[in-house]
Amino acid sequence: MPESACLGKSESIGLRSECLPFSSIPGQSKLFLDYLNDPLSLREYFPSAVAQHDDLIRNIPDILAVYTTDRSVVCEILRDQNAKYGGSHEALESIARLGEAECVAVLTGQQAGIFTGPL
Repeated sequence: MPESACLGKSESIGLRSECLPFSSIPGQSKLFLDYLNDPLSLREYFPSAVAQHDDLIRNIPDILAVYTTDRSVVCEILRDQNAKYGGSHEALESIARLGEAECVAVLTGQQAGIFTGPL
């Protein structure tokens, strides 16, 4: 199992992390595990599946062709929220990039969790 560590300023305090494969977690669906193992084998269900994340670039023209959300409204809301809560310069730069017509982003609404559920 791959492991990494992040030591704090004091050598007695640190953070250790380990990688836990989904297949070792009980209750995972076969479809989900098959997708993780070989996404291309499930193209019948997921036509735009790719073998590696770098392959996503080929999907950009199809995604942009059907994109209907007004980016300016989304970016305005994000800029206002980031200004209100002290967002970083980098966050504002990312919002500006999101406003560009050729930008494609993956946004999720999954609640942060541990072991695939809410904390």
